[in-house]
Amino acid sequence: MAGALILSLLLLLTAACRGKAPAVPERYAILRFENLSPDASVNWMGRAFSEIISTELPPNVVITGARFHALDRTLGPRPISAPGISTERSAAILAGATRLGYGDFTLRGGRIEARLTIENAGGGHGRVLTASAGDIVAAASELARQISPHTIAFSTRNPRAVEDYIMAQEASTPDLMQQNAAAAIADDPNFATAYVLLADVKSRRGDRDGALAALDQALAHGSALSAADRGRIEVQAAALRNDFAARQRALAEIAKANPGDVDSWRALGEAAYARHDYAQAVEAYGKALQLLPDDVNLLNLLGYSQAYNGDSDAALRTFKRYQYLRPNDPNPLDSTGDINFMSGRFREAEALYLEADKKDRKLLGGGDLFKAAMARLMTGDVRSASGLARLFDEARAALHDPNAPVLPAEWAWITGDRKGATDQLEKLAASTPPVQRETLSRACVDLAFFSLLQGDRAAAARWAVKAGNSGTPANAVPSIVAGFLAQSPVSPSEWAARADQLFPRAAQAEARDHTVSYALLLNRQFAAAAETLRRVYNGPSSDPGIPILLAWSLIETGQNEGAGPLLRLNPLPQPGGAGPYMGFYFPRLFELRARLAEKSGRPEEAAANRKLFELLNRRP
Repeated sequence: MAGALILSLLLLLTAACRGKAPAVPERYAILRFENLSPDASVNWMGRAFSEIISTELPPNVVITGARFHALDRTLGPRPISAPGISTERSAAILAGATRLGYGDFTLRGGRIEARLTIENAGGGHGRVLTASAGDIVAAASELARQISPHTIAFSTRNPRAVEDYIMAQEASTPDLMQQNAAAAIADDPNFATAYVLLADVKSRRGDRDGALAALDQALAHGSALSAADRGRIEVQAAALRNDFAARQRALAEIAKANPGDVDSWRALGEAAYARHDYAQAVEAYGKALQLLPDDVNLLNLLGYSQAYNGDSDAALRTFKRYQYLRPNDPNPLDSTGDINFMSGRFREAEALYLEADKKDRKLLGGGDLFKAAMARLMTGDVRSASGLARLFDEARAALHDPNAPVLPAEWAWITGDRKGATDQLEKLAASTPPVQRETLSRACVDLAFFSLLQGDRAAAARWAVKAGNSGTPANAVPSIVAGFLAQSPVSPSEWAARADQLFPRAAQAEARDHTVSYALLLNRQFAAAAETLRRVYNGPSSDPGIPILLAWSLIETGQNEGAGPLLRLNPLPQPGGAGPYMGFYFPRLFELRARLAEKSGRPEEAAANRKLFELLNRRP
C-alpha cells in the first residue's frame, strides 16, 4: 500500500532477495571538509566545500547534504563543525550513497589548498583529488570538475556571499540565520540559493508574507537566475501560496531541465499523484525508473499511478516486477491486493491481503485483515466479513492499540448496525473503571460524528466537548472538527468564515477546506460543497473518501457526467480501520452508483448497487 512506503524503504536495507541483484547506480555524497590550518575563523569553508561540490555535480550522481542530514533525527545530532567523515558517513550511506568524498584544506601563501578523497561506501581503496585556488568557490569547483566534466555552476562566485550563506546555515538562532542570509544576498543580489534559505527561515518563523517577498525579489532578477534555480524558487513560492497546480508546473520545468535527475522526476510524480493527475504521475515515475530500473519504491508508486490512470493490467505487471525483486517483502502482495480491490476483483484482493498478513503482520500491524474484511464486505457477505474484522480487532488488541476497543463499534456502524455501534461506544464512554484516555477520546469522537450523521447536533456537540476534554493529541483535530460541524446551520459563506477563524494559518488550508466540505454536505448545500471539494480534490489530499463526496455533490447538482469517473474505482480501505469519517461516504458509494446507473439505463447494475446500499444502511 502507499502508506507502507516508509517501512518498505527500511525493509530494503535488510531484506534478502533471490535472483539477480539489482544494479546500483553510482551516487556520490560529499562530506564536510576538515580545516587543517591554525585559523579557526575559516571553519565555515568545511561546509562550503561540501555545498559547492554537491551543487555543481550533476543531480543524478550526487546525494546532497540536505538529504542525508534529514536522517539526523534518527541517527542523533552531530557537531556542525566536525569533519564529515566522522559525523556524516552513516547518514550518507543510509541515504543511498555508493561513493563517499571526504577532504581537508589549509591556507598557504594566500591560497586555499584542498584535498578530496573518493572511496567506495563499502570501503576499499579510493582516489585522491587536489586543488589550489585563490578563493573557496574556485577551489571547490576545480574538485567538482575532476569528479565529473558535466558540472553545473554554483549560484554565486562571490566568496563573501558564500561565507555569509554558510554562516546562515550554521547559525545558532533564527535571528542570526535571517541576518546572515540577508547579508549573503547583499553580497550578491543574484545569489538564488540565499533567497531560498532566507524565505525558508522567514516561513518557519511564521512570516509567510516576508518569505514570499524574498522569493519574488529573487524572481525579479530574471535571466540572471539559472533555469534550475528559478524552478526551485517557483516551487517554494507555490508551496507557500498553497498553489499546488503551480508547484506541479514548476517541478515539471525542473525535471525537463534535469532529465537525468531521478529525484526531480520523483518529486514531479509525487506532486502529480497528489493532485490526481495520474497521467503525468505515470510519465514521471516511468522516467525515474529509466534511471533506476530496480527501485522498488518507484515501482510501487508507478503501480498505483497506473491503476488510478485506468490501466490495472499495467499496474499488476509493475507489482509482479516488484515482487520478483523483493520476494520476501509483503508489500507487493498488499499493493497487488489494492489494485484488485480498486478494480472490483474482491476475492483476489482478499486472498492477497491475507497472504500479506501471513507473511509479515508487522507491515500494517494487522491492517491487511481489515482490508480483507472490507473486500469480503464489498461482495455483500456481511457475516464472513465480520469474522475477518474480528481477527483485525484481536490483532490490534495484541499490539495494545488504545483504539482497539472502539474498532468493533466502527465496524458495526459501516455494516448498518447503528444502534449496536452507539450502544458499544456509550458503554465504553461510561465504563467503570474508566478506559484509557486515548480510548475514551476516540469513542467520543466517533459518537460525535455518528450523531452528526443521524442529524442530532446537540448530542454531537456534547460528545465533541467530552472528546476534547480527554486531551489526547491524536483526536484533537477530529474533536474540534466535530464541534465545528455541530454548530447551527448558516450560509456557505458563513461556514467558510467560521472555518477561517478555526484554521487561520495558510498551512491549514487543507484541513479548513475538508471541514467546510463536511459542513456543507451535512446541510445539503451541494453547489457550494462541489466548489470546495474540487479544490480539495485538486490539492494534495490523500483522503480516499474525497472523490465519492465530490461525486455526491455533483450528482445532487445534476452534474452526472462529472460524477461517473469519480465513482469508477473502489476507495481503498485504510489499514487503521473504519475511523470516524468513513460513514460520510460508505455505504453511500453504492447508492450513488445506483443513481447513476438508473439515469444511464443500466437497471441490473443499479439494482445490484441498491441492494448493497440497503443491506449496509440499516436503521435502528
